[in-house]
Amino acid sequence: MIEITLTRKRALRTISLLGLALCAGGLFGQIVTASLNGIVLDPAGAAVPNASVRIVNTSTGIETKTSTDTQGRYVFPSLTPGGPYTITVEAAGFNVELRTGVTLQVNQEARIDFTLRIGSATQTVQVNAETPLIEPTTAAMGQVVNTQSILNLPLNQRIAYSLVLLAPGVEGSVGAAYNSMNVSINGGRPGSTDILVDGIPSSPGLANPIEGLAVYPSVDSVQEFKVQTDSYSAEFGRSGSGIINLIYKSGTNQLHGSLFEFLRNSDLDANGFIANRNG
Repeated sequence: MIEITLTRKRALRTISLLGLALCAGGLFGQIVTASLNGIVLDPAGAAVPNASVRIVNTSTGIETKTSTDTQGRYVFPSLTPGGPYTITVEAAGFNVELRTGVTLQVNQEARIDFTLRIGSATQTVQVNAETPLIEPTTAAMGQVVNTQSILNLPLNQRIAYSLVLLAPGVEGSVGAAYNSMNVSINGGRPGSTDILVDGIPSSPGLANPIEGLAVYPSVDSVQEFKVQTDSYSAEFGRSGSGIINLIYKSGTNQLHGSLFEFLRNSDLDANGFIANRNG
């Protein structure tokens, strides 16, 4: 009878630990998403409760809906970075507000407020505006290297991580040999930077200061990454320096792909000055 009791306790403990592990695994998914929040007001500056707020990713057609609370606030806590997004706000007695061209970045906490105009719901007010760069809801500091920079800037050996040196406070080197990254963020110890790929750690802890990488993404597969240098959220751990948060590209409604050839030898090198002078 005692043995059965102990077995049950062990089983319950195992189930509890498994549940915690699953919850912890789910937290990684929160790291790579973006969030959007704001407040909906009337022309007098009063909150508009129970307004319908709908956001649509025009690249994928995915739609998410919510409603404002009694203080006119709304929040979309987990959105896929990218876009562009279209936001529609509707409330009885007001014109429909339509905001287009909103692009969200990895781990961004964007805020967009709306001031509705009194009128018929059959009338729509459309505004084409970009997402504000300032994030008033967080004190985290960092810089996003987007798709345009990754594809257009010169990259030695096609290593996307080389562009981390564009962020302020980052210095060191990135090399293809042994998949190494020897960078320091804001004076932190080289090799102590945590690197996430779609929310999964890809930088195993090493004793030496040169950090090895478990995942070395292809340039064409990377959508963007964010170099977080200071005051990042407690959801990020395992770092004595900074956070590099990289996400892969995701599918859209349009069929697309890429093809590349990487050639590196001396046959295509320019002739040197001395060789030219000597004929």
